[in-house]
Amino acid sequence: MNEAGLRVVPKYVTMFTKLREIVLESQKRVLTSEDALLGGNVNLFVKSYLVLAVCYLEVCLQDIVADYSQELNQRLISSKIPYNFLRWRIEGKKKISEDFGDANFIIDSKEFQEGFSAKPDKSIEWF
Repeated sequence: MNEAGLRVVPKYVTMFTKLREIVLESQKRVLTSEDALLGGNVNLFVKSYLVLAVCYLEVCLQDIVADYSQELNQRLISSKIPYNFLRWRIEGKKKISEDFGDANFIIDSKEFQEGFSAKPDKSIEWF
């Protein structure tokens, strides 16, 4: 795992651990007590826990990708590669941009939220 993952993942391990504790406690209560609220709505609780786990996973992946992209951008900035050179090599266009500075590709968190998801068909373009 790269440094980005090592910086982000521990927070989510803690969140998943707490969710697991809640699930185990709910399971224990359903099996050992006459709690009508839990017993009568087990399906609802199971689905809720599953949705919460998927949300945790999605946000964790978004944070890892965001952190890694910032790391890559910092490397790009420190290498001082001209923006127009990259544009010319990637896009193959001979037209030069008005931007004559060094390359800097900042991606904001909204782009990650819109383009990156736990759903593979939505996120495949990122990979």
